[in-house]
Amino acid sequence: MRPSWESLAERFPGNYTILLALMLAFILIPPFFEANAEHNSIIIPLLLSLVLLGTLKVFTRNRRELTIGLALALPALIGRWAIMITGNRALLIIFSIAWVLFLALAVTFIVHSVLTARRITYDTISGALCGYLLFGLMCSFIFVLIEMFYPGSYQSSTITLKFSGHPGEIHQQIITFIYFSLVTLASVGFGDIIPTSPPARAVAAVEGIAGQFYIAVLIARLVSLHSSRWGGE
Repeated sequence: MRPSWESLAERFPGNYTILLALMLAFILIPPFFEANAEHNSIIIPLLLSLVLLGTLKVFTRNRRELTIGLALALPALIGRWAIMITGNRALLIIFSIAWVLFLALAVTFIVHSVLTARRITYDTISGALCGYLLFGLMCSFIFVLIEMFYPGSYQSSTITLKFSGHPGEIHQQIITFIYFSLVTLASVGFGDIIPTSPPARAVAAVEGIAGQFYIAVLIARLVSLHSSRWGGE
């Protein structure tokens, strides 16, 4: 019996699975090049751009979503590479705002897609993980904006969290805020970075609570769909 086109398609990585692989590469690869600022100044923007393009690929369901996604993605992509050259503070603010808006739209789209899915595939599970990680990435840029407008909002005994005009240092600071956001989202809270200003504390608290609710709601939904599928068979 020849396999159907649908079964063949499920054997290849879907959009969410590809995006998940890009997200994991962006999180795991740059720290191993931290000692080499020159390489990291290229690797970080490159991987972040690939994450953006991979995220944009999930907006292909209809033209309206794709148009909105492109309108938000272009400033984020251009700003990312402009910062690499200039390290301009105003560009960093514009770039961060563009990323927050783009990722907010992406998370909303992905969560809606997962919650309304009628059957569970590996790509659906990858989509749920992508929504979780992208929400953490979105919050990291909110933390960047808080530090830009409220300097000294975060304290650490091991690293400096102030933004300078040097592009290489900006890349490292963004990676640091992504780390802080992800451990906050997972409610790990190592304590090596502490939010001190009221806005920073408020956003960190909301992110931690949202992370727990996200896992609870998504896991419940996926288990429910999986159970109903097998129960029907």
